[in-house]
Amino acid sequence: MSDPRASAAVGQAIRQGKLPHPTTLRCMDCGATATCYDHYLGYAREHWLDVQPVCDRHNGARAWAPGAKERSTSGFSAVLIRLPIWLIEELDRDSVESSRSRNSQITWILRQRYPEAAAAHKDDRVREEEAAYIWQVG
Repeated sequence: MSDPRASAAVGQAIRQGKLPHPTTLRCMDCGATATCYDHYLGYAREHWLDVQPVCDRHNGARAWAPGAKERSTSGFSAVLIRLPIWLIEELDRDSVESSRSRNSQITWILRQRYPEAAAAHKDDRVREEEAAYIWQVG
């Protein structure tokens, strides 16, 4: 997951003329017109301006490459998924009934579906929310 501060630093460098706009460059991987910059060394502050121009195709491929970027140390990540509205409404209704946020409800459902993975990756904050839910239902 990218760091918005690193993206802002690149945007500012482009506006100040320290970096050329990526569309004036070629993709480092295929030679097509670049559309953005890739933080190929990760998002640590000292690497905010260590970027390579890439096209959209290769930016996505680099993002999904195993071990391509430094991992979050918090143990949490963000994932954008597209869901039908009826499913969101159902999740929200279920969340209200169980007194949890939508995020906590989805986490609880996934932990029920994948108990072995949940046991292998214990996270105290989520487990406290689960305990509160079990107490309310039980």
